[in-house]
Amino acid sequence: MARLFQEHRNKIPVENIVKDILPDEEFYEDSRGELWCRCPFHDDSNPSFSININPTSNKYGLYHCFACGGGNIVNMVYQIKGFDSYDESEKWIESNYFNILDDDWDKEELLARVLEEEPPRKTIGKRELPFYKISHENKKHPWMYTQGLTDEAIEHFMITYDEKQDGVIFPHMVNNQIVGWQTRDLSGTKRAKYINTLDFPKATTLYHKDCKCNNDTDYIIVVESPKTAAIMWGVGYHNVVATFGASITEEQMSLLWDYKNIFLWFDNDEAGAKATLTALNYLKDYCEVYIVPPVEVPKGDPADIPYDEWEKYLNKAEYYVHWRK
Repeated sequence: MARLFQEHRNKIPVENIVKDILPDEEFYEDSRGELWCRCPFHDDSNPSFSININPTSNKYGLYHCFACGGGNIVNMVYQIKGFDSYDESEKWIESNYFNILDDDWDKEELLARVLEEEPPRKTIGKRELPFYKISHENKKHPWMYTQGLTDEAIEHFMITYDEKQDGVIFPHMVNNQIVGWQTRDLSGTKRAKYINTLDFPKATTLYHKDCKCNNDTDYIIVVESPKTAAIMWGVGYHNVVATFGASITEEQMSLLWDYKNIFLWFDNDEAGAKATLTALNYLKDYCEVYIVPPVEVPKGDPADIPYDEWEKYLNKAEYYVHWRK
């Protein structure tokens, strides 16, 4: 157990593993990079279990339960999968996830192929982030168009296709510098559809927050997925940002406190409903918050709705004091 965790700790995709071995569980992430859910080791009605998914933290991969104590991700896999030894747990992680690391998390190989690293490391707030720059032209793939991405959006967001990974790369900008990227797997062979680079500042930043069009602080639309934000931008909704999923943090929402009107449009599912409540609690004292009511919207991602109907649903957005989950 010590070999894998000690030698490759920061390369283990902890969040992917936890969500794979607990497929029926619901999660939320706090501002410290702790992923919370009900404890898998005892009868738990409220979330009392957390595991650190921030690769820059010295607690990365360590879990804790108020009732059961703590351990690390290898120990967690050992218990939940019912392996006979820690060696089996290590081998399972290596065989199922290190293909992800080899293809998507090997920074030197990936940067040489797609992006190039631009030193030095710079500091944003309390976090130190790696910066990158694009070293290639946009490579387009039919998947982009089937999803609704326009040529203008592909170029604006610098979205590109990488043949070796068989994935579509969504670069992420902070202060006009690329700080990492998400890769959407198209091969169907990976353990997760979306894979983030190491040190990806998911809990502390927002996708597309840097865009100059967002200087208009009258309103902004908040969605979950970078892909959804890019699709919306491509058909004219330029004031749009994404949260990288349904795990919302106060630090993310604080980036929106200068806006007058916030329109929350998360995925219409249980995780999206919880994300709406979390975001609302962080925003309502600073902004006028409007919520696209789930009862009016089809299930799933806003991007699944025909584009010519978006305005209709946005016009039905309810001021938060009138909204009921």
